[in-house]
Amino acid sequence: MAGRKRAKHTELSTDVEGEEEEDILELISAPVPLCQHSQFDQLVKHFDRWETRFESYITKQQQHHAYDMDRFEEFVGQQQQHIARFDDYVAQQ
Repeated sequence: MAGRKRAKHTELSTDVEGEEEEDILELISAPVPLCQHSQFDQLVKHFDRWETRFESYITKQQQHHAYDMDRFEEFVGQQQQHIARFDDYVAQQ
């Protein structure tokens, strides 16, 4: 009987060890390529992200500038019309 208990205990301990190994293997992440460990590669990735953000920022600024220039030209045209009307008014006096 003592041998039987011991056998069950041994089976339990191997089952527990197997579960622990599975848990540990689940905790270990997938291997990361060595290129991702390089500080240079990380720097390049950060630069690419910033470059993308900067390019979108520049595009938006160019759109705003074009819009502002259109509005300014419209304003200048209106001012020229007002000046022409004023000149006509002064000439009639």
